[in-house]
Amino acid sequence: MSRPKVLICYDYVSAQSSNYIHSVLVIRLMLIRMGYKPVMLLEDSSNNSIDALTITDYEFLVTFANTTGMTWSASNKAWDGTLGIPSFVLGTNGSNSLKFNTSFGAGPRTASVDNYKLDYGNISFWMNCRGHTLTGSLSTTPLVTVNSRDGTGVTAWIMHGASNNVYAEACAFSSGAYTLFPLLLHEAVERGDVSAVPNKLALYHDMDDMPAANTTVADITNLYNLMTTYGCPMTWGITDNAGAGRSAITTYLASIQSDSLVRLIDHDGDYFMDGTKSTTNTNYTTTIAALQAEGLDVPTDSHGYRFNNSNRCDEAAMQLGQPLQSLLSDAANTTPKYGYGWRIIRTDVGNTTANNIGEPGKMRGFNKRRGMALLGSGTQMVISDTNITMDGSENTKFAWSFAIFMVTGALKDHVYYGHMQNYYDGHDGGNAPGLVLTESMFQMANALNNVCELKHPADVITPNNPRIGNAFPAITGAAV
Repeated sequence: MSRPKVLICYDYVSAQSSNYIHSVLVIRLMLIRMGYKPVMLLEDSSNNSIDALTITDYEFLVTFANTTGMTWSASNKAWDGTLGIPSFVLGTNGSNSLKFNTSFGAGPRTASVDNYKLDYGNISFWMNCRGHTLTGSLSTTPLVTVNSRDGTGVTAWIMHGASNNVYAEACAFSSGAYTLFPLLLHEAVERGDVSAVPNKLALYHDMDDMPAANTTVADITNLYNLMTTYGCPMTWGITDNAGAGRSAITTYLASIQSDSLVRLIDHDGDYFMDGTKSTTNTNYTTTIAALQAEGLDVPTDSHGYRFNNSNRCDEAAMQLGQPLQSLLSDAANTTPKYGYGWRIIRTDVGNTTANNIGEPGKMRGFNKRRGMALLGSGTQMVISDTNITMDGSENTKFAWSFAIFMVTGALKDHVYYGHMQNYYDGHDGGNAPGLVLTESMFQMANALNNVCELKHPADVITPNNPRIGNAFPAITGAAV
């Protein structure tokens, strides 16, 4: 079955900017992952090649605002509602004097570019954007507004043109980090302007440090209730940090671990970075045995999906964990055997520890090694974020977290993760900012159900997944 074609129209002058072209390529990759065939069209003031196209061959058009303003004549069709197919105009966050803004409904800006709390229906979320008024001379429908706590203005809207709807957003999209394109596309599908997307974007959420030092059963219950309400599977990295409450927590974990949404793995120690294979093997298998003795379903293969303490992992750990049969899977390097059976390892962007196979500062998305998939991950909620006042103090961390979850995650099988310290609710000075953020993420993912879905990486990354190719080669036998 052929992929539906979509048109990406971008400006020749602005394309000289690395930030602008990065934004263009982000959308191109997102469209490819959704199963579309994007066709790139480079325009300038002397090249109106859009006029030569049979425009109805394309499902819709995506174009981009920029800091200089598009004045070439073909651009008018891209956003004035006369093109004949739905149009999306992204990143209209530039100068207040951009002439083209008025052609698709954007009046004067009401807020400069910043991290804002935003409202989409009854859902609040966070994004780096600006607010606009909408011009009264055109028929428009606001979609996303700046929360009244932070200011005024509309951040995403629809302009109803003579021939088609134009969907626009005012996010700070100069480097591709922020965009509401999935939201706009969802709205277009919901309204019947665009057919159902071929493939939905998978969004992921993990939890580190379960439990943290002062985690309570109530904290875990709060998180578990969100998972069951919104249907988000999650891997919890089990530590041995809890003090007096450990027994009750273990009992609670054992009572819910049969739920397919809950996947428990070992998350103790830094022994995956000590460089000594025999020591690593001893420490790991001993810890696994201890957790299993507590009645926890924490298998050696980590249910096929692995992340380590501090997201650290050296070559020795890779050899031990691989699902392949090899001499290197043996701690002594003498007997061919299957490794632990890890299929996916989640690593961390920005972890600069020596020997980290996660390509520190570079690992974003999917890679392969020893029959395993390596996935990038990230967070803005560090373990000290137990209490964040919801008066605007949360904006930067929450906006960055949403960008990881909704944009980078959707693009590159990149995993957002929190820490249980962020979920302390009413004790140890905590006001559970992580719970607020996670619920907002889950609400958005469910609301955008025409385009997005909450998934677990182990359920998406399979040998036959067309988005990333053959992640895992055929393996016979069983891991030990």
